[in-house]
Amino acid sequence: VPVIRDGEIVYILSARVRPVGLLDVVRRQRLPEDWLVSIFDAEGRRVARSRDHEAHLGKPPAPSLQALMGKGAVEGMGKTHAIEGWELHTAFSRSASTGFSVAIGMPSSFVEGGARGSLLTFGGGLLLSLLLGILAALGIARGVIRPIAVLRAAAQALGRREPVHAPRTNILELRQVGESLEVASAERARGEAERERLLRREQEARAVAEAANRAKDEFLAMLGHELRNPLGAISNASRLLADPRVDDDAVARAKEIISRQVTHMARLTDDLLDAARALTGKIVLQRKPVDLAESASNVLAAGWLGASSANRHVSDQLESVWIDADPTRVEQIIGNLLGNAVKYSNDGGSIRVSVRADGGDALLCVADDGVGMEPGLVARVFEPFVQGDRTLDRQHGGLGIGLTMVRRLAELHGGSVEARSEGVGRGSEFCVRLPAIDAPSKPREPEKRKAAARDSRTILLVEDNDDARDSMRRLLELDGHNVTEAADAAAALEQLDATVPEIALIDIGLPGMDGYELARRIRDRVGSAMHLVALTGYGLPSDRSRTRAAGFDLHLVKPVDRETLDRALRRE
Repeated sequence: VPVIRDGEIVYILSARVRPVGLLDVVRRQRLPEDWLVSIFDAEGRRVARSRDHEAHLGKPPAPSLQALMGKGAVEGMGKTHAIEGWELHTAFSRSASTGFSVAIGMPSSFVEGGARGSLLTFGGGLLLSLLLGILAALGIARGVIRPIAVLRAAAQALGRREPVHAPRTNILELRQVGESLEVASAERARGEAERERLLRREQEARAVAEAANRAKDEFLAMLGHELRNPLGAISNASRLLADPRVDDDAVARAKEIISRQVTHMARLTDDLLDAARALTGKIVLQRKPVDLAESASNVLAAGWLGASSANRHVSDQLESVWIDADPTRVEQIIGNLLGNAVKYSNDGGSIRVSVRADGGDALLCVADDGVGMEPGLVARVFEPFVQGDRTLDRQHGGLGIGLTMVRRLAELHGGSVEARSEGVGRGSEFCVRLPAIDAPSKPREPEKRKAAARDSRTILLVEDNDDARDSMRRLLELDGHNVTEAADAAAALEQLDATVPEIALIDIGLPGMDGYELARRIRDRVGSAMHLVALTGYGLPSDRSRTRAAGFDLHLVKPVDRETLDRALRRE
């Protein structure tokens, strides 16, 4: 039993002895039947009696015996009367260590001669037997207390997260407790290791999430910057056009500004939509044999590098390698890599473009000697919205999704992309690896189209935005077309009651009845007599499928450039 003494835990061993066990000890002495033997505990309660044991168990001694034993002597003898009234000569002996007493009563007729000495001898032997039993119990107790102390130390070590040692003992139960403590210690160690691992993973995931959140915030700031700059230029140019004091040269420059900035905003919008489609796997590739060197040459010649490349030295080493790819997306990969090289290279720097065969692959590499990248950025440079350090003027623009597009488009073609840099200020290199194919036997020359003359068309323009409708009508009329306009589907159907135009340019997002339903009703009325063109800001493949299902002949995404619109009106 654990007991706290002076601030320490002390274990006290106690033993439970059944009274019938003591009775057996008495009976094994083979005393005469008319003798009476009783055993009392330290509190004076009867725990065994040679006669009527059960009836007197737990009761005090007879009054005469109690008076004899109550004098405080360790042993003694005298005349007593049993509870039944018999007259006895009684001797008793009390254990100084346990307080137990043994009383043996003999009939008066038996007490003669040396009976008193014999009685004392017998009582002493009985008491000696009890003492030996108690000593044996103490020895056993010591054998139990020692491993219990070891178990206590093991439990305390478990609480302090220290190694646990089980006791060496032959007592099965104590040994099992020790083994259980060792198992608990091992399980606790494994649990703590797992907890530490999960904590590290949580901290890493939190760091990644915080970095992504920062990248998102930076992207929104960049997007605001990239949109406000062209909007500001367009706004200023429109004010110049409205001022009667502006001369013709200023008017021409203002028109160029508006056209250039609208093109820039359209490019930003396309980049965002392409990134969304790429990340969600909704880009559909139009594959055919493509000479990667020829694509790189076309991009360099088409001015993808922009005006900023005027102060860079661009060199190329292009070997013909054929791939099975979408030519438009391949040029987008090359253009994004070249644009990135321009942004992060310095005035007077150099940009190197190479295409070569590498085993069974085609390898495209774009390298610069610009600002370079630290190792942490190299590992994250293809993630969405991640960019290197840039100045506040952001003169080269960009949304931080160009390299993300490069990686996704390369993966869609079954390839990969890798970024390398020797450190900050030591330039960067990006290499795209795509599966190569054998060159076609007879490469086809691209067809050259002659510009066709604009024929006058009768056109129905359905657009709910007043500014967009009015500006589009004026452009079409300047090209010599006869245009009627409607702000919603109901007005468009009324126009059809008067005349059936050759072409209808229909916005999809109309109020009330949308453009899909309007196209279906027009087909019900006039069949295929009209050429229906969807003019919309929705450009996903699913949007194009819906316009085809509704009866449209063509799907154009806003803003539509002049050449594309002309081809649509010529039904090419």
